[in-house]
Amino acid sequence: MIERRVSNRLLGMLVGLVCLTVIISVLVGLSILAIVSLLVFILAIFLIATELLTRATAALLGATLILIAFFLSGYDLGYFIHHVELDTILTLLGIIIVASLGLRSGLFYFIGVKVAKLSGGDPIKLYFILAVFTFLANIAVIAIATVLVVVSLTLAICDILKIDPKPYIIMEIFIVNVGASSTLISAVPNIIIAEETGLTFGFFIVNLLPFAAISFLISTWLLFRVFSPQRTVDPIRALAIMELDEWLFVKDRTEFYLSAIAIVGMIMGFIVFRVLIIVSLLFAVLCLAVYSKPDELLRDVDWDTLLFFVGFYIIVAALSETHILEGIANGLIGISGGNFIILLSLLFWISVIISGFVDNIPYVLVLIPIVKILLDKAQYAPYAGLFWMLLILACNIGGGLNPYSAPQNLLALSAARKGGHPISNNDYYKVSIKWLLINGSLGYLYGLAYIFLAAIIAHIGYTTFILIVVLIVLLLILMIIHRLVGLRYMARYIRSIITEVILWLKQKTRHIASS
Repeated sequence: MIERRVSNRLLGMLVGLVCLTVIISVLVGLSILAIVSLLVFILAIFLIATELLTRATAALLGATLILIAFFLSGYDLGYFIHHVELDTILTLLGIIIVASLGLRSGLFYFIGVKVAKLSGGDPIKLYFILAVFTFLANIAVIAIATVLVVVSLTLAICDILKIDPKPYIIMEIFIVNVGASSTLISAVPNIIIAEETGLTFGFFIVNLLPFAAISFLISTWLLFRVFSPQRTVDPIRALAIMELDEWLFVKDRTEFYLSAIAIVGMIMGFIVFRVLIIVSLLFAVLCLAVYSKPDELLRDVDWDTLLFFVGFYIIVAALSETHILEGIANGLIGISGGNFIILLSLLFWISVIISGFVDNIPYVLVLIPIVKILLDKAQYAPYAGLFWMLLILACNIGGGLNPYSAPQNLLALSAARKGGHPISNNDYYKVSIKWLLINGSLGYLYGLAYIFLAAIIAHIGYTTFILIVVLIVLLLILMIIHRLVGLRYMARYIRSIITEVILWLKQKTRHIASS
């Protein structure tokens, strides 16, 4: 099986890496258990990266090997069980179930069709409306659910209009990766980091959502320039979009309204209460209780990811117990010379690059304990929030580099392929490399700005600072609109919307007066 699915070159690289790891480990004096733990970790990452085994199978295989090695060495295996973060796993389980009800009840598709009708069938308006809808949806819902909704909706709309959906789907993939950093529930790495470090929903809103908003504007401009959609469409087909009945996607209105209550309630719960696991499980149980087919919601759960967590937590516990993670942390301090900015820069760019080539979920699980070790040092402890903020940005930005770097990328590309519009690697990389360099640089500068922000605000005053930021954002918006569609076109579009609203209000007023 290995010969059929993995090239000799990859196998050679694995053997070479294993040999190099053993030699270096012996030279630095690592114990036998430490070497075994490191080799098991490398094997698990190799199996995941090559897709020789599923993530869950690879992680559980690695965990089994770790448990055998430590059991034979006389360790109490209860140590590893305690390191499996059930609160993180159960929080994610609850969020997935709630999002699944939103999908199955038709809520997301209902909203999506309503939003698409605003375009009037114009492919350019549709592009920007779908971009905004994708970004806002990812703020409220986990990235995987957002992709399932927007890509399915896009394929259906583009089929009606008879236009190529590829520019729209490529845009949606990268806008989801932009929105992935915005809130606690926008992506799996955010949930893991928040649950293990105590970050609140408010932390994301205050520190990460502003970056996501700026990145959204710049990314939309870039994506439109690099891979723009066609500009004209058959007027008759454009009218067909306006005749779509959004209620066709809703099978049961009671479940529809309950799913809306569950999603809004869960988000409000995360904002008000700190205990994420209780909030997510409470609304998950509510969804299972009210939905007519709860077994469908359970089948929608990404069990591969949840079981992967169980196995990989055990592998990370072995790396921690054998002091490998501590050695990595001390090595980073040594390379940076103890300089805070150099250390942050190393962590950020290493995380961006590795997350671009390896699934960002296992990387986050490994890096969290390393960052915790760093934050135990007195000189870095005051900057804990900045460390976690940059780690979140780096992992989500890096997740856009390759199709396999994040699960939402694979889901979108798979849906496009099944819909008869496969997106080639060349088309993907045409966008991804530019997008990563721009957003990586933007994220890095955003992090550095935080370091000097307090001094800047103290010098010019908070009110002046806010006015400057608002002015810059407005100028950015105007520049992007001007470059993409022209200010006159946008002005005419806004006037047409205002006219339609006024006419609608007049009609309603006459109707009320006549009745």
